[in-house]
Amino acid sequence: LKFSRPCEALRDVLLKSDELAAARQSLEAANFRVELNSGLKILVKPDHYEALMVAIEGQALYSEDVIVEPGFESIVTGLVKGLKKKHKVYPRGSNVIPPGFLLAAKDAGMQVSFARRVITIKVPSLRSMTDTDEGRKTV
Repeated sequence: LKFSRPCEALRDVLLKSDELAAARQSLEAANFRVELNSGLKILVKPDHYEALMVAIEGQALYSEDVIVEPGFESIVTGLVKGLKKKHKVYPRGSNVIPPGFLLAAKDAGMQVSFARRVITIKVPSLRSMTDTDEGRKTV
């Protein structure tokens, strides 16, 4: 999710609200960070966290960005809509990163990255490392 601007009220509602406490606590219990150095907030299931981190590696994500599980999206947007108008924070859009796809790609040894509307998948080579044609495969 992308919001109009970063502000302390946005950070506080995401990191201190009772509605998101269970999500934050499950990540922290697994030694995962809810807020990264960039200010990006992450509210996903702990078993999706590592695959997500690989997928977003190298992307420019900021403190007005929040990555959430689909089940948390309406909670987050509701909390943000409840902020006072003086904060001028409102939803700017969202992108979907399918967690099942990320987990399957991780298990298969593939690297997946997202940038705007492009998904890049780095697939391990199927070529044999021998000098003969035996064992080589073409995809």
